[in-house]
Amino acid sequence: MTFRRRLTLASAAAVAVAVATASIVTWFFVRSELRSQIDESLRARLSFLENATVGGATLTEMSELTVSATGPSPVSPVMIATPAGW
Repeated sequence: MTFRRRLTLASAAAVAVAVATASIVTWFFVRSELRSQIDESLRARLSFLENATVGGATLTEMSELTVSATGPSPVSPVMIATPAGW
């Protein structure tokens, strides 16, 4: 094998390794960022639910758009709330 061919193969291998390494690092970084955004969103929803059930209210139903809770007694009114940002 000639020197030119060996140099070409070595260069191609070095570029392939560099591209693969950069891709893996980028994938882990983006995955971490997306998970942190989802975690923040879930924490915001949780704090809303904690505040919505203060005072003896019981969470009775939760959908993607609304949260329903009843008061401590059976005749208490049902509270239906839609959190900002949902």
